Amino acid sequence: MKNKINIGFIIVILMFGFVSCVVQGLNINYKRLDESEKSYFVSYNPVHLFQKVNNPDTLKIEQITSDTIKEILHRYPFVCYYSWVPYCSSSKCENLKFYSDLEELYRKWDLHFLIVSETYDIEDIKHRVITSGFDKQLYVIEHNKEKYGENRNKVVTRFIKEINGTDQVYSYNFYYKSKLIYQGYECSEKVIDSLINSCIEK
Repeated sequence: MKNKINIGFIIVILMFGFVSCVVQGLNINYKRLDESEKSYFVSYNPVHLFQKVNNPDTLKIEQITSDTIKEILHRYPFVCYYSWVPYCSSSKCENLKFYSDLEELYRKWDLHFLIVSETYDIEDIKHRVITSGFDKQLYVIEHNKEKYGENRNKVVTRFIKEINGTDQVYSYNFYYKSKLIYQGYECSEKVIDSLINSCIEK
């Protein structure tokens, strides 16, 4: 009986952790920003794409459009678009340096991560970037209330559909030569190795 209670308790905790990432932040929170907070968000600059930047001292989050992302996918052979939730408490949400380290590990394959925040929660963004030591340019879905609205789920779904042509939304979207080859919630060396091998075989 005790074991059943413990198992039930663990399941509840796990479910709470999952829901906390999904339910929180129902709004992208742009309209809550004051002028000083809005100054962190700037226009897309192609010079910074996949380059190292000094985030602790000069943090700027570039607003990016779906059209720009599609252009990037045509220019670079192996790209992962990561739809990032800043307030999510999982290790892969918190440790953004994990992705720049993967880029270095797979430099031979010219793998790049395009990390795009789903929200404008600047305090969460700053905390994640600084504590993880993330040293690459970070992006956010360009704010366009008329086009997307303010509800986070609707904004993300519409944005992803413009890129992939589908309503299916996943955290990780891997592309090879601009073609979508993987969508899922898992990103690891095992996943990447499998994707690379499947691309080589073709």
